[in-house]
Amino acid sequence: MSRWKSLKSAGVALLLMCGCGPVNIAVEPQNVVEPRPTGPLLEETGTLAENDHQGANGYEDNYEIPVRAGDYIVIDLRSTDFDGILAVVPPGGGEIVNDDFEGSIQHSRVGVNITMDGMLKVQVRTYQQGATGQYNLIASRLPAGAPVENPNGGTAQAALAHLSVGETHEGTIDQSDARRQDGLLFEMLLVNVPAGRPVTLAVNAVDGPAPSLVALDPQGRFSEGTGTITLTSEGAHRVQVLAPRGANSVRYRAAATAAASGSTTAIARGHHQIPGGGGNAQAISVGQQLQGEFAASDAQLQNGEHADEYTFEGTAGAELVLSMESSAVDTYLIVIAPNGEVMENDDAHGTNSELALQLATGGTYRVIATTYRAGEVGAYEIKLRPSHAAATTTPTTTAAAETENGTLAAGDSVIPSRGFGDVYRYTWAAGTQVTLNLTSSEFDTYVIVRSPSGRVIENDDI
Repeated sequence: MSRWKSLKSAGVALLLMCGCGPVNIAVEPQNVVEPRPTGPLLEETGTLAENDHQGANGYEDNYEIPVRAGDYIVIDLRSTDFDGILAVVPPGGGEIVNDDFEGSIQHSRVGVNITMDGMLKVQVRTYQQGATGQYNLIASRLPAGAPVENPNGGTAQAALAHLSVGETHEGTIDQSDARRQDGLLFEMLLVNVPAGRPVTLAVNAVDGPAPSLVALDPQGRFSEGTGTITLTSEGAHRVQVLAPRGANSVRYRAAATAAASGSTTAIARGHHQIPGGGGNAQAISVGQQLQGEFAASDAQLQNGEHADEYTFEGTAGAELVLSMESSAVDTYLIVIAPNGEVMENDDAHGTNSELALQLATGGTYRVIATTYRAGEVGAYEIKLRPSHAAATTTPTTTAAAETENGTLAAGDSVIPSRGFGDVYRYTWAAGTQVTLNLTSSEFDTYVIVRSPSGRVIENDDI
């Protein structure tokens, strides 16, 4: 495990780095499975202080943890000094964020499947800008059969069967199996989904009602269903097969098949759980501005956030901006595309939310307008408009070509877990298109770009 402090730069920082020194290569027989130790990978008592790096979300500490494909990692952040936010980026995946686990402002938790070897990035930051104090951070590798994290909890270990397209599995859930904190018995399945080929998992009871299913995809997002569930993300999905409440023994048969085109499943997370479709959604058109209000008697998401649902018809290739503004509540926007892709935003401008949408497919898009925290009430405004970039005929600015020749050598800055690095800072106007190329005939190059907003983009080999 290695720890780094984020760069204190106002512009865009470009890091060039490589590993140096002797390399040890171990060759293992491919038919041997090396046991993986379980338990804590990282235990850290840290402090966010005024001399720490301050990003867009306040003071932050960053960690890297080496992980391997097939790991299931749970990260817990606890603090009695501040309301902590935990952000995790698995190798090859997007950022997964949790603020208040099970409603506690003193505890944040993220559980994530690892689909490729690499470094798991963990960031500790605060909900309130400028907050400081002590925290405890623990990252643990769970056993291969450990249950997925979900709002109902559960800590017992379950058996794990593997399924790919065209394969079946028969099992029995009984008193010898794991039990969630809500008392439901379950077994675990690991379902592999190929790139671009969604998989439908059908689980039927040999006798009695069909089991319920809860799945965790490679990006750490939950989906759920009864009897049938569609898995769309590439990689390994962990699926809980749940016996009906009160059942002491359930025999079931599971089958994985190629999903029909366009199949999607509603996602449920530990926060802002997305409801299934079919409700009383209000249509909103491009160029339209609507007024709404959250009242104590309104519908709520599972964790208590009031929510209104809208829909709009999108055209593939269209560029739109969806915004939600309020002086009464901290807004939160979620958009679900026809192909199941989920886009969300909390604070784009203060406590107002905004999403810049580049529509990959045509069809009906769902919009969930809600609040950041449970129980917030008040008026809001939601707008859907063409993006300025799409509406204008002004050509996009392209940055002028610049060339830098450098050398990495002993005495340069050392980036933990990466090697020597050089830092360059550039300033470009918003909307400028930039292509960065790093080449060397002497080492394997690696580039990291950090934008003024704190977004990090990395590339090894193009």
